[in-house]
Amino acid sequence: MARRKVNSRPPDDSLFITIAIIAGFFVVMFVFSQIAAFFRGLWESFGPWPFIVCGAAVIVIFVMWFSAVTAEAKHERELQAAREWMAARDVEKLRAENERARQTSSSPRDRFSNKPFQDATPPPPHRSNKPVQDACSRHSTPTSVPDELRGIEEQGPYRVKTNYQAVDFILGLLSEVEWHRLEQVVADYFRLIGYEAKLTVFGADGGVDVELRKGGLVGLVQVKAWCGLVGVAPVRELFGELARRKAHHAYFFTTSAFSADAMGFARSAGCYTLVDGNEMVRRFNLLVDDKKVRLHKLAFSGDYDIPTCPQCGWKLVLRDGAKGQFWGCAKFPRCRGKLPVRKNYAA
Repeated sequence: MARRKVNSRPPDDSLFITIAIIAGFFVVMFVFSQIAAFFRGLWESFGPWPFIVCGAAVIVIFVMWFSAVTAEAKHERELQAAREWMAARDVEKLRAENERARQTSSSPRDRFSNKPFQDATPPPPHRSNKPVQDACSRHSTPTSVPDELRGIEEQGPYRVKTNYQAVDFILGLLSEVEWHRLEQVVADYFRLIGYEAKLTVFGADGGVDVELRKGGLVGLVQVKAWCGLVGVAPVRELFGELARRKAHHAYFFTTSAFSADAMGFARSAGCYTLVDGNEMVRRFNLLVDDKKVRLHKLAFSGDYDIPTCPQCGWKLVLRDGAKGQFWGCAKFPRCRGKLPVRKNYAA
């Protein structure tokens, strides 16, 4: 019995494709004819005014878009200029700190070290044309500092000369750290001593900047980069959040000091720890060298003294207003966040 031969070729779809193309063409032509009839009727009914109004609206929208783009570029240039100015000031500040450290050392061998009172052996007499400090730094680098943190560090679009050796924190320099960077430093400090630390989001935080967790316990941290005394009101606000969130302990960090009422309230609360500027510096300096280097790098790298917008998280730029200078958001007018100029922020 002979088998019937089966045709394995697929069916030809060219006819259906041709019909679909022709139908699509007629549909497009019909849509365009309806649109043309609509505009023709609009012209016959109202004249050219609808077209003039639409054209004017398009021009206005284009002008607004172009103005926004130009303003954004201007804000970026202002922010870059502020960063360059801060970088130049950082270089001068670090030179002054190194010079003061060399002048106030207690023994002759300390003059050969980048760190005051560091136990180091003085180098042999230097007779080349290179600076003496470069030759001495090879003999005074502690072995506990990681290799990637030694020497000159490049941060951001400009170069800042920062020697990340195990130097102690200084309250005067720590007071110049902007508020959001200080929150990051405090959160990283708690991580270094064994806590799980999480920063809260930008905006209204209820008086809580960092949330701590360790072994089933929950802690709340408030950080204030203030110049004046911290009164009892923010201390009470944090205590209210402690009760509302059913946390176990509260920490209040500030670069300044606390009033007598604030300290009295914290003592009566019991589960409260107030850390002023001097105590904060003491706690940071108690860390071992490698952890202190990590915290020092986080605190003083880049544009650490340019404040952050409290609403969106962008860096602020210095602006002139009717009542004097202030810090305004670089994303203005989309964001209207601003901060007053502190004395240690001003030029």
